[in-house]
Amino acid sequence: MTDRRHTDGTHRHGQELIRSSPLTKHRELVGWLTSEHGLGHGHANALVAATLAEGK
Repeated sequence: MTDRRHTDGTHRHGQELIRSSPLTKHRELVGWLTSEHGLGHGHANALVAATLAEGK
């Protein structure tokens, strides 16, 4: 079972990375998270979608 505190912290950290990035396009952000930060494509895609939906 996954420790919820760990995943919540990871999610917040990912959102902070996205918000601090000069990139604005979904595809660019996903590529950056996968290549520079080691996230899987699906995780990066979901994180970017959620963050952009909140208004980056």
